[in-house]
Amino acid sequence: LLQALANQMAVALENVRLFDAEREQRQLAEALRGAAATLSATLDVDAVLDRLLDQIAPVVPFDSGNVMLLDTSTGRIRVVRQRGYEQFGEQVAREIAGLSFEIASTPNLQHMAETGLPHIVPDTATDPDWVKVEASANVRSWAGAPIVAEGQVLAFFSLDKIEPNFYRPEHGQWLAAFAAQAARPVWVAARPS
Repeated sequence: LLQALANQMAVALENVRLFDAEREQRQLAEALRGAAATLSATLDVDAVLDRLLDQIAPVVPFDSGNVMLLDTSTGRIRVVRQRGYEQFGEQVAREIAGLSFEIASTPNLQHMAETGLPHIVPDTATDPDWVKVEASANVRSWAGAPIVAEGQVLAFFSLDKIEPNFYRPEHGQWLAAFAAQAARPVWVAARPS
């Protein structure tokens, strides 16, 4: 009797896991459809990036997040769009809006620039490579993905959670799907006229 109950419990738990996985995939598909609609609705890259940040949230939740654009001539990135930093105070929001990093001295960005792959920092407090800045003192878990077009990294999505160990590898994969959607409009906007 105990063995039969254990078997039924195992089947029930597997069904719950499969249901959750199917729900996550459906949510991702719906968000990517919305992203495709966004891209066809406007050519304004700022509007596209704002809408993509809005559409990412249900699939890859974040407390705060931004898009950073790369200046290939200097190797520096700067924040061009942001969400959620106001909850930490107007000063934090202003500081984030003015942030600029040299990719070569920022390991998580350098990793993404070199590999073209998303990157997760489960706990910023224990990661020896995490670059600490006062404006992001609340960040404990981080997910990022490069926006790549024509084989060139143009920008990065950067998402923050205040709880440690929130982001998992699948969050990086889902974020990369949004980055792929953003690649074309960012590439068009970044090209010299």
